[in-house]
Amino acid sequence: MSDSTIVPAAANDSFPASLIGVGNHSRRRLITVLIQEFAAAPFHLTQAAGLGIGADRLERACAAGALTRVGRGWYAVANPVAPWLARLLVLQAENPGLVACGATAALLGSMAVPPFRGVGAGELEVAFLEGSGGMRGRRHGLRARRWPIPPHHVVRGPHGVLMTDPLRTSIDLARGQSLPFALVPLDSAARRAVADGMRPHEVVCELRARLDLMRGRHGVRLAASALRHVSPLAESALESIVRGRIIEAGLPSPALQVPVVGESGRSYRADLGLDLPGRPEGSFGLLIEADGLGKYDRVEALAEEKKRQHDLERRGHVFVRAIYGEALSRPEEFLSPIRRILSR
Repeated sequence: MSDSTIVPAAANDSFPASLIGVGNHSRRRLITVLIQEFAAAPFHLTQAAGLGIGADRLERACAAGALTRVGRGWYAVANPVAPWLARLLVLQAENPGLVACGATAALLGSMAVPPFRGVGAGELEVAFLEGSGGMRGRRHGLRARRWPIPPHHVVRGPHGVLMTDPLRTSIDLARGQSLPFALVPLDSAARRAVADGMRPHEVVCELRARLDLMRGRHGVRLAASALRHVSPLAESALESIVRGRIIEAGLPSPALQVPVVGESGRSYRADLGLDLPGRPEGSFGLLIEADGLGKYDRVEALAEEKKRQHDLERRGHVFVRAIYGEALSRPEEFLSPIRRILSR
C-alpha cells in the first residue's frame, strides 16, 4: 500500500507540547520519529514497519494515549487533526483518486455553504478523479458523488487532502439551488478568487466555462442561471441570500457595499442599496442592512449603529433591515417594505 496520496503536513504543524515528552524515553523517541516522518497525516502500520516500528509498539503507544487508531491498520499522533479529517486522509490513502467535494471541501476551504446543503454530522462528501477506480465497497457515513472530477479542478488542502478547488466546490454546492442559495457559494468563491488576483469578469467566465462542460447534469442549469448575479462584493452568506431574494422577487438588483454620507458629513458603507424613484442615480436612497446574529453583539456596536442610522436618515436615506430567519424562510417580511418604498 502506497503513501503517495498522503502529503504530510509541515514538520512545524502545531501539536500539543506534551506529546514529545509523554511516557518513557522509548515512547518519546517513537513519537518524535513519527512526527518527523508523518506530521499530522495518518500512517499505516506497513509504513511504520518500514521505519522499524512494529505493531506491538504502536498498540502500546495507543494504550498510553500517545497515538490514536484512526482506521483499520491506520494510526496518527494523538489528536493531530479532527477525526473526520483523519478518516478522510485514510480513505484517500486506501482509494487513490478519491477527492473531497461539496460541503466537505467547503469546510476544508472555509467557504460558505448554502443552508440545508451541508452533510450530516460525521458524514463526508466525496467524488473521484476522472479515470480512477472509484470506491472499493460501501462505507457508512460517506456520500459518494458520481461526479467525475477533472484533475485541473483539484487542489491539495490541509494536510495534503485532495479536494475540489473553490470554483468547482462552489459549482457543486450551487447545483440545484434556487438563486438566493446558489449565490452563497458562488459569491464566496468569487470573493476568494478576486482576493487571489482574478478580475470579477474572469471569475464569471471561468465559472461559465466549467458549467458548459457539465451541461446536462443534474442541477447545472440553475447554477448557470445564477452566474449573471455573482458578485465578489458580498461579504457574508446572508448578504447573498438577501440579494438573491430581492432579485428573485422581480425587484431591481441592489448594489453591494454602497458608499453613503450622513448629515454630519461622515462617510459610511451600507450592505446593499437601491436608488429611489425621482432621485439621482447612485444616491442609494434605500439602504438594506443584512443583520446577522453577531453583527451587533456588543452594546457599544448597537449604539454606534443607531447613531449611524439616525445620521443617514437625516440625510434622507430610508432603511430596511433583513435578519437571517426572514431571509431563510420569511422573505416577505423585508420584501414588502422594499416594494412599498419603491412604489412611493
